[in-house]
Amino acid sequence: MSRPRAGALQPGEKEGRGSALTPHRHHPGDVLPGLARSEKALQLVPAEVRAACWDASAIAAGLPLVRMLGGVPKPVPAYNSNGLGLMAPEAAADEAEALLEGGFRAIKLRLGYPGLDADLAAVRAVRRRVSGNILLMVDFNQALTVAEAIRRGRALEGEGIYWIEEPIRHDDYPGNAEVAGALATPCRSARTFPARRRWPRRSAQRLATTLGPAP
Repeated sequence: MSRPRAGALQPGEKEGRGSALTPHRHHPGDVLPGLARSEKALQLVPAEVRAACWDASAIAAGLPLVRMLGGVPKPVPAYNSNGLGLMAPEAAADEAEALLEGGFRAIKLRLGYPGLDADLAAVRAVRRRVSGNILLMVDFNQALTVAEAIRRGRALEGEGIYWIEEPIRHDDYPGNAEVAGALATPCRSARTFPARRRWPRRSAQRLATTLGPAP
């Protein structure tokens, strides 16, 4: 979403009759200043366009995409992360139970509260409600420093976490390698990777123990 241009109506102003305009709250640069100005924001665009083009081609052919590409449909392990944002622990536990109703056996919980105690409270509330056979992943959405990621990651190691996703900035390659090397729990890297010319550098640094590429 672009910022208002010079001469455009500002929040609180009226355009003819009607109520005041809704305040402008969702510019990416306001919400995620570090991420929005990074290369990842731009790299997501072609990935999403490619996925949409493949989907449109399969729909036009009247086939599942896997068959159009010459494959055979088969079960694929999947997790549900359609929710579980930053919320009160019991609310997160309620939502976790709801996310499992569709038959999922794995869920991902958003962490990155102001303090470690709140992260642990959310994880423990969810774990009390769901079976120990359910895989529980956590995602910090690049919210932490390297030192804080290691501190919180170690605190989570007794909580049965399947993986820790994006604890720090996606493009801090040495930092991601340091975090992954310091923790027993697998770390999942960012879903969008930089240009191919950087792959040798990433691979050599053991950035993460699990990779999660975008389409």
